[in-house]
Amino acid sequence: RDLISWLPEEVLGSILSLLPTKQAASTSLLAKKWRHVFRLVHNLDFNDYDHVLPPEKEEGGRRKWDLIRESFMKFVDAFQCVSPIKKFSLKCHFREESEMAQVNGWICDAVERGVLEMSLYLWTTCEVFLPCALFTSKTLVKLTLGITY
Repeated sequence: RDLISWLPEEVLGSILSLLPTKQAASTSLLAKKWRHVFRLVHNLDFNDYDHVLPPEKEEGGRRKWDLIRESFMKFVDAFQCVSPIKKFSLKCHFREESEMAQVNGWICDAVERGVLEMSLYLWTTCEVFLPCALFTSKTLVKLTLGITY
């Protein structure tokens, strides 16, 4: 057995926090013990920019857009748990209010997990209503907002 697998999960979570979020998640494929360790990562950075093109610029149009959006949202959902978060960064596009509700769920999850720093960059075609919990957090010390319509 390898030596890294003997480390406590909290230590593994700290090590994985040094990796980009996508790479940290890919470690869940290594072995059974690693299946859920990525959820202990305390620096989360989600960016759909690399995965989503506007429908008019991609082959397959709206159907492909919807599949990529669904995949991205499931990826972010996989990180919803109870372990503490230090930094949370979210850069994403959304077109519907139902997607905004999911984004607000991610924001509330980060606040509930004691996030210290949060960066939100949102591109949207609908109104943005951020959750009250974001502005009443007792742990948040740095908030960066960027919203483009």
